Amino acid sequence: MRPRFRSESGPNAPRDGRPLELVRVRGTQRDSGRSRRGVAGRRRRGGRGTRPPVGPTPASKPSLWGWLRSLFQGATPAPARGRGTSTDHEARVLDEFSKHYGLTFRDASLLKLALTHRSYLHVTGQRDSNERLEFLGDSVLGLVTSEFLYRTHPNEHEGQLTKTKSLLVSKAILSRRALAMGLGRFVLMSHSEVESDGR
Repeated sequence: MRPRFRSESGPNAPRDGRPLELVRVRGTQRDSGRSRRGVAGRRRRGGRGTRPPVGPTPASKPSLWGWLRSLFQGATPAPARGRGTSTDHEARVLDEFSKHYGLTFRDASLLKLALTHRSYLHVTGQRDSNERLEFLGDSVLGLVTSEFLYRTHPNEHEGQLTKTKSLLVSKAILSRRALAMGLGRFVLMSHSEVESDGR
């Protein structure tokens, strides 16, 4: 007998932001008491032409970080173009960042700009810091967070969604998340800024 498979999506999908994948269906019971085999059979009768929904499907108890990562999974990474870095230190920081978070950037110069603190301009004589990207990133994060809450809280009214979104994108929450990720050690800043606990 050929093994049955099911798509790892929907309310029983992985809750850590992994991409969709096919997993073997065993004859065990779901949490709701329904047979996995029966669910697989109903999906099979839906026809071969049925395709999974496009885009990430958040789980019943997802995390915002997992949702954000899932948006970029499955994309074919393009080779990075010239970085335009002026020092070996900058190139090393960019490489360490990419390896640490498992990310590949099509244009690594944007990564360098995103990691450039305003104080670093006085050291290198560069013209641009990450402040303009911060302005853009605030809007992008707000949009992604709004969609995440809209999809994962279908019965919540608009007022509560607004309060929850404001909390998730607040400076306190984002700072706490950045510290947990160790993001500060990759930021390019002046020595005096580092000494004043700028990270």
